[in-house]
Amino acid sequence: MTGNALIDKATAILQAAGYNSQPTTLSIANLDFSFGAILTGANRLRDLIVIADTAEEPEDKLRDRLVGLGRALDARGSRRPLTAILIGPKPKPSTIESMSKVCRVLALGRLATPNDDLEMRDWLSVLLPLDTYGEGAPIAEPLDVLEEQLGRLKRNPFVVRLVKASKSGPPAVENELRTTLSLSSPNDSRRKLE
Repeated sequence: MTGNALIDKATAILQAAGYNSQPTTLSIANLDFSFGAILTGANRLRDLIVIADTAEEPEDKLRDRLVGLGRALDARGSRRPLTAILIGPKPKPSTIESMSKVCRVLALGRLATPNDDLEMRDWLSVLLPLDTYGEGAPIAEPLDVLEEQLGRLKRNPFVVRLVKASKSGPPAVENELRTTLSLSSPNDSRRKLE
């Protein structure tokens, strides 16, 4: 899969998550910055994301462009966090370190399996919203799950009292434990476990 196809794939995934695609050249303070793709966050997302193919340009030029973009944004007082997604051969650690001084850097590399959306989504996961259960999705009752997990222990009187107390919250469980421990004596090991 070529760098441009990967840039298109990353862009499509980010757009589906609510990011807006922008022209590939960004003008700030009379300076033009061109990248394979540029996206901005919508609503509460303030991110500015640039995507570049490291196979198509020398890493020092890319580094200089990102540092320049970061400085231009700072000079304009921008509050947008800048993220650079690098697709293609991974730059040297010193280059990534220089870039990370002005932006968050996601060096993705190449997909192990062509057309693997899951792998690409995994790479981009820090930029994607968390998957949540939709309204009306069944949510397990915690006490039912607890009782199911207890198995045979749910017949133990001590466990029954703790589960019953848990319905009233942590203080009730603490009180039940305190009561059980204060009623038991060192010679009555049976009472400690009940």
